[in-house]
Parts: sequence; C-alpha cells; structure tokens
Amino acid sequence: MPPRKRKEQPKRTRARDAASSNARRVFLFQFQKVRDASAAETRAELSACQQLGEFQQRFSVHVDRLAGTLPALFASYAEERCDASELEQELNGLGSNAKSEVRNWIALACDGELPDADWHAPATLAGWPSKLEPTRYHMPVRTMGEKLKSDAEGRLSAVAAEKVIAGVASRLEDQIAMANMAARNHAEKWAAEQKRQRIENIFRHSADYRSITYKGRNYHLTAFHAAIVRRLHEAYLRGTPELSQAYILTAVASDTRDSGERLRDYFKRSNSDLWGKDALIVRGTTKGTLRLNLPPLPRIREKPI
Repeated sequence: MPPRKRKEQPKRTRARDAASSNARRVFLFQFQKVRDASAAETRAELSACQQLGEFQQRFSVHVDRLAGTLPALFASYAEERCDASELEQELNGLGSNAKSEVRNWIALACDGELPDADWHAPATLAGWPSKLEPTRYHMPVRTMGEKLKSDAEGRLSAVAAEKVIAGVASRLEDQIAMANMAARNHAEKWAAEQKRQRIENIFRHSADYRSITYKGRNYHLTAFHAAIVRRLHEAYLRGTPELSQAYILTAVASDTRDSGERLRDYFKRSNSDLWGKDALIVRGTTKGTLRLNLPPLPRIREKPI
C-alpha cells in the first residue's frame, strides 16, 4: 500500500504561521533588551543599598517597572496581527516567554551575569516579597550571608530561590493580564484604521464635494450633485447611512435653490454612472431610501484596562 501523502498547509496558513513566528522572535528580542537595561539599572541601585530593607524595597520597585513595560510590548506585537484568529493564544504565549526570563533578570540584576544551571538567588532576597520584620529591616546587607541560614557564599536554598522567582513572575502576571487587554484594544484600533484607509481609497472628496474620487475615478459634480453626495456622506459618517429620497430632495433643493421631480433625473444629465447598482449612490434597504455604496464604518468598543 503506497504511503499516504502528507496534507500540506494552505499557503495563507503557512504565511500566517511564519508571520506569527517572526513576530514572537521580535517580541522576545525586544523584551530581552528591556530585561538587560532594567537589570543594569537595578544592579546599580542595589549595589548602593546598605540595609536589607532598602535593598528589598528597591528590588520591588524595579520588578514593578519591568512588569510595567509589558503592555506597550504586547501592543506592539499585536499591531498587524489583528486578523490572526489565534491572537489570544499567541498573547498567552508571550506571557510565558516573559515569565521564563524572570530567572535571568534576577541573576543579571543581582550578580551582573546570566545564571548557570546551579545558580541560586542571593540571601539578600530571603523572604521577599513578604514584608520584613523591623529587626531585619536595618540589617546590613554585607552580613546577610552570616545572619541568615544560607550557604557560605550568601545564597538561598533552591526552594527559597524558587519562591523569589515565583514572586517576580506573579508580579509580571498581574501586568500580563492588562497587557493582553491593551494588545487586543490596540489590534482593534489598528484594524479599524486599516479599514478607514481602505474606505478613503474608495471614496475621497474635496471640501465642497464638487470634486470626488470613487474607486479610482475622478468626477466633477454640479452643485446639486455635490449637495446630494454631501448629505449622504454625512449620514454615512454618523452611522445612519440611509436617507429618504423625499428628505434629500427637499433639503438639497433648499441648499441649491433647485428642484426636480426625482433625484434620479439629475444624474441622467451627467455623472450617470454614480447612480445605480454597484455605483456610488445605491438604493437603501427600505423603499424610497438611498445610501452611499461604502463599507460599514469600523466600530471600536475599547475594553477598560
């Protein structure tokens, strides 16, 4: 029996997966740059701390600063990813990537280098993030290795070190939830902006609507034509795109001091291809109404962060 051929992914799916993979690499690269800069700043401040309480307070401040960079990084990732059906799953993956860098960040911040397999957090982080007892708050940083039950090099046990790593990851987790929301909002805004640009490419107009472009073709309108298109376009922008022909005729006749039996009659004389099926001005969903033949305007319902 001949071997079954492996089903190939559609080109669109492969392209989407490639774009997603590349976007994740860019995110990780950007986060590692932020991690390194944050760790260097943290190390500079921690090295100047004299007391244990001050050391752990400054450490907490910098953990929160690192976590605070995530919303902007997530939003940057989400840009141009708005059409990906797996965006939610991808954002969860970014959170895991960010938390996987916690151990590296602590080592860089405290020791100035990436950790090896046997690395343990320094004893100066014993008990963090719990609030220190008053008797330990003023303990000199230099004597931590002697005062606490740590090894000869002033390091925490593996269990205690994992608690510190978990504490930092937990603070990142709080920001990751907000970062996910910010990314989704950003993606929706980006998608809406792209849709607006597509609409503008379909239809553009001068200030007085006497000159318009529709689907790449330029039109020069009479005052009456311009008034009709203006009324319909204003209704479209308000999100109520359909107007009755009777209303338009009355309003436009008042604006232009011109009148006629039917609006359609005015487009028989000139610019006739702007009226009718697949043209700029088409029938509405109810009898006697008209609307512009444009895609619905994007609606953004931004969720609170």
